[in-house]
Amino acid sequence: MLQWRNTALDFFSIGALQASLAETPKENGLTRSPVAEDILVLEHAVRDDDVRALATTPEAIARLWEVCQVPDYRKISPRPMPSW
Repeated sequence: MLQWRNTALDFFSIGALQASLAETPKENGLTRSPVAEDILVLEHAVRDDDVRALATTPEAIARLWEVCQVPDYRKISPRPMPSW
């Protein structure tokens, strides 16, 4: 099995982005990749009312996603808790 993650992301809303990231592969032989740190960071960030208030346009949501993907090389940011 090869792991896959959707690259055709929907920035219409935060929910649309999260749904497009959760999409499962439609090709045989592919499996959805495990939840990565950038997705956990996004889930943590959107719990903040101030972040949600700023992420109201596709451009702002795309920028939020870019920020969530910045590696934390120094491991200084708070670790988001799994949302299970």
